[in-house]
Amino acid sequence: MRVVNTLRNGIVGMISQLIILVTGFILRAIFIQVLGQEILGLNGLFLDILSILSVTELGIGTAITYSLYKPIFEDDIDTITGLMNLYRKAYRLIGTLIFSISVIILPFLQIFIKDFTLDIQYIRFIFILFSFNTTLSYFLGYSRILLFAKQRNYVVLGIDFIAKITLTLAQALILVYTRNFILYLSLNITYTLVTNLIIRHIARKDYPYLNNKHIQVNEKIRSDILRNIKFLSISTIISVGVLGTDRIIISSLVGISILGIYSNYALIIQQVQLLFISLLNGVVASIGNLLAEGDQQKIKRIYNVYHFAYFLIASFSSIALYVLLTPFIKDIWLSNEFEISSILVAVIVFNSYLHFMRQPVWQIQSTAGIFKHYIPFSIIEFVLNLVISIFGAIHYGLLGVFVGTTIAYIVSWTGQAWILNKYVIHDSIVKYYLKQLEYILITLGELVLILFLVPYLNLGNAVLNFVLQGFVILVFTSLSHILIYHRSEEFAYLKMQFLDILLRRLKRNL
Repeated sequence: MRVVNTLRNGIVGMISQLIILVTGFILRAIFIQVLGQEILGLNGLFLDILSILSVTELGIGTAITYSLYKPIFEDDIDTITGLMNLYRKAYRLIGTLIFSISVIILPFLQIFIKDFTLDIQYIRFIFILFSFNTTLSYFLGYSRILLFAKQRNYVVLGIDFIAKITLTLAQALILVYTRNFILYLSLNITYTLVTNLIIRHIARKDYPYLNNKHIQVNEKIRSDILRNIKFLSISTIISVGVLGTDRIIISSLVGISILGIYSNYALIIQQVQLLFISLLNGVVASIGNLLAEGDQQKIKRIYNVYHFAYFLIASFSSIALYVLLTPFIKDIWLSNEFEISSILVAVIVFNSYLHFMRQPVWQIQSTAGIFKHYIPFSIIEFVLNLVISIFGAIHYGLLGVFVGTTIAYIVSWTGQAWILNKYVIHDSIVKYYLKQLEYILITLGELVLILFLVPYLNLGNAVLNFVLQGFVILVFTSLSHILIYHRSEEFAYLKMQFLDILLRRLKRNL
């Protein structure tokens, strides 16, 4: 049942994310045409500011999710109910804090924006709408965690998908017929309200014990959660600092319009990441259940398979992004005005590769609960990213910001992987590092061969070239990976557990 739920979560997540990706591109093109680069830059900036304010969450969600795996495995209803009551109270407090801090920083908002032309009062009102939407998600979104931990995330994904498609269509119509950014943001708030109310209703209907607001967790569980939060809070602050500061640095030191141009590349990369991570995200709850069982050999095997699966995704997506990203933006989606240099593309795509390859370490260390051990590496990551990115932004512009992120990623990933192998996997870290080097070299070799082929894949039309080159990249990388790894245990496991199960289920439905 674990594999079936994992497969279901992954397929629903990937299909829904793919459709949202396509419709999102259409909406972004309309957005830029109607509202321009400055509001586009503000849109990305405010999302990053609020992600930093969300540091007040302090890892509470991760700590409680980790605490849920064991009682779910043991079907301990009272503990599940107590944990969810604690989660609800904590998230409502966090939502209140975020909105309060947002109001406090309103008078200082212009510090984060270089070369803006819009009225500052209008900019402040926009920011308040962003913060209210974030606050609303904390007040109403706590029910999602139980469905995720119970491996029913496909329910959440299905609701979000239908609502997101409806939202995208409505926002496109608002932009075309009113050109009003305030109405556009108001629809976001409606989306947050409606989807979370529906998910909360489903959770309470399927698990009636959630309606009992009086059950509390026992003192031991509360102490364990507080201890984990103590360590997670440091890591959360650092993680948000790393991921949320790049665009703020660009906006304040390079320019809000430059941020708007870069944000188009960032949007595509982030959506590609969401698309593929959603395919494997259903595995996280399964790993949490597996860790609760304590089968060390099975944990080690799944860990290696999980890394291999992310390599397949990281390799293909990085090559495809490097080759196709700029042609798509300048020849199909937008225009030459939104193009950035090839070296910038190379660095941000490599950062995307690192983001993919870090996922297994991030996710498994959270489900394993080894929160305190990787704090030193998170601190190093934060300091490196901040110092190098600020220095780089001043002297080298965008390139300096992204190089800072690259260095910080590599240092932190190396250290956190060592911690995970030491305390959870109990395997050779040297073997892990060599395997990661092997994966990088294979990806670079495939990229060189693809770049050699690309000039010959020209049909005289931008759309046809994009489709043909994308197809060739997919086929080439797939055949290359099969040729190299078809005898490996990881490849055999993926084939047996996913492809064979999928085929059997399809045959039963025919």
